[in-house]
Amino acid sequence: MDSPAVIEAFKADHRRIHEHLAACEALATQVVPLAARLKQLQPELLAHLDAKDAFYGRLVALCRAKGDLASANIATIFNDNMTMQSQAIRRFFGTLDNAASPLLTQSFSTMALIIKNRLTTEERAVFPLYLKNLFKP
Repeated sequence: MDSPAVIEAFKADHRRIHEHLAACEALATQVVPLAARLKQLQPELLAHLDAKDAFYGRLVALCRAKGDLASANIATIFNDNMTMQSQAIRRFFGTLDNAASPLLTQSFSTMALIIKNRLTTEERAVFPLYLKNLFKP
């Protein structure tokens, strides 16, 4: 699935995830409704992370195949960093069954910031790197 269409699909996912996060942030002081809303977001976000984890592996392979050592190194750094973020996000969502804790609001605020920064980084740096290497002869 190496084509520009994958980027457009990810960007559409990003818009939906931002909408979900905004709805969750509106509930940030209400633990039970926040937990319920996060459980609604969980399947979509985790599926997105699965797709992204596979994408990063393809990005590294693409950059290496094009013989672009600098891009391959950057892609590897992004892959490693985003893999750690994916793991942290999965752990956060894995704790939602015990979400009656008032600490949920604090941990959600941190997680929302991590997710938003990730999406911004991907759109500003990772996706252009992918497209550059996709169309490189």
